[in-house]
Amino acid sequence: MAMIYVTDRKHEADLKVYEESSKYRADLLYYLSEKKHEAKGKGDAIWCYTEKKHEAEKKIYWEKSKYQADIKVFKVSSKYQAKGNF
Repeated sequence: MAMIYVTDRKHEADLKVYEESSKYRADLLYYLSEKKHEAKGKGDAIWCYTEKKHEAEKKIYWEKSKYQADIKVFKVSSKYQAKGNF
């Protein structure tokens, strides 16, 4: 499951995430779903954003520097292209 809560505070985040411009440089290819049921139980590569911290599996902070990030990600257009783990 990849229910994601985005925080503006680095110290609150489980992961600092950097958005890559190329899928070949990314550690994880993620698909952003609007439907919670698509994200539940499907691994780390299918994400669904939540506004509630307690619902989130991971709290992330969007890092501006790839050198300070814990993981580099790339957003794909199809859930079948999504792959990788945190």
